[in-house]
Amino acid sequence: MPKNSFLEWDTNANLNTDVGGININEGCPPSNVNNAEREIMAQLKAGVDGKTIYAAKSSGYTAVAADNNAFHRCTAALTVALTAAATLGAGWHLLIFADGGDVTIDPNASETINGAATTVVPNGNMAIVICDGTNFSAAGIPSLWSLISNDAGAAIGPLLSLFRNSASPAAADVIGGISFDGRDSAGNKQTYGTIEGSITDPTTTSEDGALLLRAVVAGALTTIISMNGAAVTVNGTLTVTG
Repeated sequence: MPKNSFLEWDTNANLNTDVGGININEGCPPSNVNNAEREIMAQLKAGVDGKTIYAAKSSGYTAVAADNNAFHRCTAALTVALTAAATLGAGWHLLIFADGGDVTIDPNASETINGAATTVVPNGNMAIVICDGTNFSAAGIPSLWSLISNDAGAAIGPLLSLFRNSASPAAADVIGGISFDGRDSAGNKQTYGTIEGSITDPTTTSEDGALLLRAVVAGALTTIISMNGAAVTVNGTLTVTG
């Protein structure tokens, strides 16, 4: 069977007797050596990704063949037009990160993406666009995740574990957290709140821990509620209704 891709090459050198159907076995015509080298170059060009290309985009543009294996960070709402699928070729792919507005992906002419005329990458999300030589597919990498368990029993599940695998745990170590981030009025990234877990006492068999709820107050991240085995401490006014 002709070896039409470098993935079909054999680790046993004696079994590599052709490249793309070109005979390179002992006694082959000299011209086959030249043709085989050209075929090897073509297979590597088609089958091996080059260095990942990073580019920031702030306005609409057309993705071209040279954008194969690129990462494009789109900093505004814009449209990415795709060059004709036949020109890009099967296997061409591009990762798009919408980081400033929704990004519309628009294939060439009547070509489709996921069977539709266009698709949208919502702000804050990523998608990989893949060409099959005729049309395009896009697989989203969402900013919203769900952890789902189908266990019908009483055990906890699903369970999200944040494991601080420290060889020297100590009191006051903050061992994990969740950060709630957004933009401020100037467009800067800002942390508005966190949930943090910390060690109070790491002594084996008598461990103690604490949970902190923090929020930004006048621009500074401030502990609002602290909970441990001794007390629940509220920084500010506690209002209880109901």
